[in-house]
Amino acid sequence: MTETLKDKVAKVYQLVNHGATEGERNAAKNILTQLLKKHNIDEAQLSSLLLNEYVFKYSTKQDLILLQQLMKLLVPTAFENSKRTNFYKGVRGKFIVSRLTYSDFITLDCNYQYYRLHMTTEWKKICLPQINKYKKVASKVATRNVLLPLFINDYFIKSGLYLPETLKKVTITNKKEIQHHELMKQVSGGKYHTQVATSLRLS
Repeated sequence: MTETLKDKVAKVYQLVNHGATEGERNAAKNILTQLLKKHNIDEAQLSSLLLNEYVFKYSTKQDLILLQQLMKLLVPTAFENSKRTNFYKGVRGKFIVSRLTYSDFITLDCNYQYYRLHMTTEWKKICLPQINKYKKVASKVATRNVLLPLFINDYFIKSGLYLPETLKKVTITNKKEIQHHELMKQVSGGKYHTQVATSLRLS
């Protein structure tokens, strides 16, 4: 199957699900049916055709945890089929590669870019000043290692980025831990509500 045909089928399929009007969606559905019949494409082949390889770049452990959490929540199959690599198409870096439909990629990428920026801003505002109180590198690292999981936990909860069944109550009695949890009350969650509309046209 040629790349041209693959691209055409994928675009028509997107119009079937995300066309601007009912008429556009119905017209695309008819075209898709004709294409599948003409080229003897079955459901399994269609599913494979709709998936393309997409890459997400991350810089920090915080970015990685956020991206993986969004994958689990928004596109579970993306998380299951993803892989981490430090080298992608001749470029060194930190990447997660996954096979997705175009619409799933857009949904995931838009959420990731929004929450990544918002989460980093909250971290710098709430936690970084606490870390910078220490002069020794070892103390800074130790404080960061304590605050990061607490921060991520509170940020995810306040942003609604969790599955209800993963919540559990914990009892805290240590004075230092109580202080840390009091600090986390300052964390504000993100609220990404932008709806992405994909406009496609057949050539």
